[in-house]
Amino acid sequence: MGVQTRIYYGVVSTVAVRSGIIVQRVDPLATHSYMLLLRNCARYGVPCIFYATAEGALDVKHVHAWMMEGRYVAVSNYVREKLEQSNILVEDVVHCGVDMEEIAKARENIHIGEEYILNAGIDPSKYVVVATIAPSAPSAGLWWLAKTAKEVAKLDTKVKFLVVTDERGLEHFANVDNVVARPDLDKLDRILELAIIGSSHIYAMPSLAEGFGHKVLETMALGVPVVHADLPPTREFSVGWRVPVVDVVKFVQTRPYHSGIVYEHHLYRVEDFAKTVVEVAEMVRNDDGAVKQYIQKAFAKASELDIRNVYPKLIKKVV
Repeated sequence: MGVQTRIYYGVVSTVAVRSGIIVQRVDPLATHSYMLLLRNCARYGVPCIFYATAEGALDVKHVHAWMMEGRYVAVSNYVREKLEQSNILVEDVVHCGVDMEEIAKARENIHIGEEYILNAGIDPSKYVVVATIAPSAPSAGLWWLAKTAKEVAKLDTKVKFLVVTDERGLEHFANVDNVVARPDLDKLDRILELAIIGSSHIYAMPSLAEGFGHKVLETMALGVPVVHADLPPTREFSVGWRVPVVDVVKFVQTRPYHSGIVYEHHLYRVEDFAKTVVEVAEMVRNDDGAVKQYIQKAFAKASELDIRNVYPKLIKKVV
């Protein structure tokens, strides 16, 4: 499109850019400085949009009139609904994209994922490997994954979980025999991360709250069966195996810092999640036709959401 781009990893002055896209969580407390930048761009005639995600509605007592002046585009219809409940007008929805060229590169280097799994002490020829890559934040659901793994152990002794997380996340898996947890989350480069997913038999996303659910999309692109809770935003694109949500609980704070988001935790029964993992594991072992159908449908959907298909729509809004 002939657009010269620069990436800034922080708030910049409106004089630094001719147009811009702010990619951030919308949080009237934690990211209010980015919302202020958006407001300033609107007031000074600088084309700018806030490409927004949020894992729940905003706490309206922290939403001020000036925060409503800018242009917001949501990553999902779910986020649009939550922001508009909080009096933030959203002009459009553009789903997150996946870089299919990056996916192809990960496939070409799949051996590094295989080596990582073997070095972790899991033999994929003896076990169905279920991978999860997630931080220790409560909304990521690692506590729920630990409970799920214990249930899986009762049903199938030939399933092993590989969890890549941070140091704090290890605490959940201290006494879970069928889980190998490694604190390498901040050490993985993108290709290794994708190669680990691509080398696993199943990917489990135990998350309770998402604005979109990008890991699900990446797993679909890699052709790996994915199991996740039936979260509203993932429902907009996923062709994976969904675990029913049985309750929704709201939290004002689920992170170390004070938050202006009223997080929505979508709760599921760990027994249901475990049963689904075991069912998919059996399909994988038997090279089931349902898995082959999934791979075809998942790759087709991921290709639709290739960044080269979806993000030009964002760029056109500011050029």
